[in-house]
Amino acid sequence: MTEKAPYIYEFENFRLDPRRKSLWHHDQLVSLTPKAFETLLVLVRNSGEVVEKSELLDAVWADTFVEESTLSQNILTLRKTLASFESGKKFIATVPRRGYRFVAPLQKLNGSLGFSNGIGRTVPTAILEQVSDPQTNVTARTASKPERDNKNQTLFAAAALGVLLVGAAVLAWSLSRPLSFVDAKFREIRTTSILSDSNIRSAAISPDGKFLSLIETSGDAQRVLIRHVNETDPIEVVPRTIGRIIGASFSPDSHYIFYAVYRDSAGGGRIGELYRVSSLGGPAQLVIRDIDSPVSLSKSEKMSFVRRRPDQGSTELVIADLEGKNERIVSSRKLDEAFLNAAISPDGRSVVSAVRSKADLRRPMELLLIDVESGSQRSLAVQPWLWIGQAAWLADGSGVAVVGYGAMSPDLTDEVWFVSVPDGKARLLEAGVNGVFGISVTEDGSSIVAVRSDKITSFLVAPVDDLSKEQAIVTKAGDQSLLPLGADWATDGRIFYSTTENGNADIWSVRTDGSDKKRLTADRFADLQPRVSGDGKYLYFLSNRSGQMSVWRSKTDGTEAEKLTDGSDVFSVTASSDGRSIYYTARADSIFSQHLWRADPDGRNQVRITNRTTLQPRLSPDGKKIACYYPAPEGGQPVLTILNAENGDVIRQFPDRKNDLMHEWLKNSSELFALSRDGSGSAIWRISVDSVDAKLVRDLPNENMFRLAISPEGRRLFYEKGVSVNNVLLLNSAK
Repeated sequence: MTEKAPYIYEFENFRLDPRRKSLWHHDQLVSLTPKAFETLLVLVRNSGEVVEKSELLDAVWADTFVEESTLSQNILTLRKTLASFESGKKFIATVPRRGYRFVAPLQKLNGSLGFSNGIGRTVPTAILEQVSDPQTNVTARTASKPERDNKNQTLFAAAALGVLLVGAAVLAWSLSRPLSFVDAKFREIRTTSILSDSNIRSAAISPDGKFLSLIETSGDAQRVLIRHVNETDPIEVVPRTIGRIIGASFSPDSHYIFYAVYRDSAGGGRIGELYRVSSLGGPAQLVIRDIDSPVSLSKSEKMSFVRRRPDQGSTELVIADLEGKNERIVSSRKLDEAFLNAAISPDGRSVVSAVRSKADLRRPMELLLIDVESGSQRSLAVQPWLWIGQAAWLADGSGVAVVGYGAMSPDLTDEVWFVSVPDGKARLLEAGVNGVFGISVTEDGSSIVAVRSDKITSFLVAPVDDLSKEQAIVTKAGDQSLLPLGADWATDGRIFYSTTENGNADIWSVRTDGSDKKRLTADRFADLQPRVSGDGKYLYFLSNRSGQMSVWRSKTDGTEAEKLTDGSDVFSVTASSDGRSIYYTARADSIFSQHLWRADPDGRNQVRITNRTTLQPRLSPDGKKIACYYPAPEGGQPVLTILNAENGDVIRQFPDRKNDLMHEWLKNSSELFALSRDGSGSAIWRISVDSVDAKLVRDLPNENMFRLAISPEGRRLFYEKGVSVNNVLLLNSAK
């Protein structure tokens, strides 16, 4: 029943493009989650026919077990999204006890790159539109006004002929110009998961497309593996080493792997060292000392990387030859506008780098194109990216594949983009990846390797004084969010939480016995980190509905939502139990670190409390103290800290609590539950504000915990535990 031809679909004022995985309304890109887009595509391809619920579930969630309620919520999201652009029009009809049917009038257009002209060449569709549209318009005008005289008809004919001649000239030029990789590749994408492993931290494909290099973590140690793309057994090429390995890049001929590793130095700091090892294994050779990014290698026998200079307050973009010799600093930037990575072009003449930017706090990151010879630099692409990871050049130099996190990400994951060089046009290829784990492209431009992170977890409730008596509430799969989703209790015993299991982050509520599960927010944006006011009337949460992450407030049923903050991205929020104030972390003007702010419950009277980086604030039940992560006096990594909630003064710091991820106050306001995690497991600790000792209350050596919340009366703990699995994805260009 399903039609698979490469059509583009038009209905009302929408244009659905399967190849580009995009939906447009006029000239505006409609934000849809991947699952919502796939659901719509299945319905549209079967327009007018009933699509059974089971068929939709098999098509959209082929590798995941989900309930029919997930499909229903997905359909609801689609209806609301389409209605927000075309109010009052019906697109999807429900067929009781069977499924759904797409009912809007539909047009199918040829969606291929073009049509054959009979001599083995292809005419681009854009050229066809340029040639045919004016002629169609002339015909329509002539038919509607038959009284026009011969002179006007002659003018129209001449104009049409002129347009056709211009179109023919453009067509002749286009036929003689070969399409670049960035234009021709990945118009259709076939995505395959080729490896799933919770210990994989990075993946890269060799230029010849035959091998993968993998960084595997076990506790404090890491190692580098290599395996054939189509085989399962890896070979160890770098033995386990204590430290952090950054990058494992193949040489242009695929014969070597270059990797950098951070180890503790004699002076207490960490210095990155770059090594080269044969792809078949063997002794590693030191290439460069003092490197602070993965290395990028080009066919011109050059490499590029970033070096930090904390003593000088700067970062340097450096190039050298593949032997590590003839180093040269191409450009330097201050630490607060630092180079974060460096990808050198195949000809060695340009470098693309992600940098911090002060120009627009709504876009704190930008992608720069740097000329190697002169050091001149300019912005390459303008996108609302809040974070940009590695870039990988296409072999013909026509562009780069890059990973980035967008301000409007519905599921809070990174995306893969093509950015053309030198014009900087950006094209979205794939969402739902974890860009921290890298990106790489084969030399022929037909395959990309990226990594997606998935969670398989359970929600549990246990007495605070005996966590061994846990009871499961919900078992779930599919959360891909790279940000903490959060959870909180209401005074009536309900638990509020955010999940991306429907494709975008929404807030739900559930009873402690797993009953009365309700979805409270149902839009195409990300809603997360719910916090219930002390009186139980309001729900505070973070949302990117306005184009940046802000604090929002609604009733506890999700209705009457209103935005409370503006002007800077917010990272976390907590509310006082007396309902008099909220605390949140956000950027200050022209400052990239997160600072602590306090405001009235309606968002007014915003006051900055701290002037240094402040992470994960939690207000004590008595409203007097803030538990957070805050730099020690001597600087360095933030540690667990207790602040005065009124003025931000430090009350106490716990220098040994550096790896804790989140925490919650106990009812007495003098103790905390703190969650810590290492490479393979996690643990919950009970910490007293008045003591340096920490008591281990629950150890999970082979599972991770992802959120904590203590009930208002202080007797029960809600938490999420399970595993996070990293899937190495092979994206193949079908066309």
